[in-house]
Amino acid sequence: MSVVNPARIKGFAQGELARNKTDRADATLLARFCAAMHPGFWTPPPVAWRELRGWIDRLQALKEMHQQESNCMEAHLASGQTHLVQDVQSIWTGLTNRLKS
Repeated sequence: MSVVNPARIKGFAQGELARNKTDRADATLLARFCAAMHPGFWTPPPVAWRELRGWIDRLQALKEMHQQESNCMEAHLASGQTHLVQDVQSIWTGLTNRLKS
């Protein structure tokens, strides 16, 4: 199996002046592309890399949740909804502590 940037396939199709857009035409085009260009085989990234990527994605999600809660807290303070501020504050504090660890 190979993974190829779709722009390369599109450029190859334009070079052949291919205009049909059917499943059969696409399959034929991909076969011609592979025969002509010999794309390299895809190898999955190492487990350590995938785990690191997962931690990075998780950190980004926590930062986004922290910002959302901060925005909610500000909106509730501005509108005088102090009873909601306490609930948001507890979640925001938990996210803050999680981001520090």
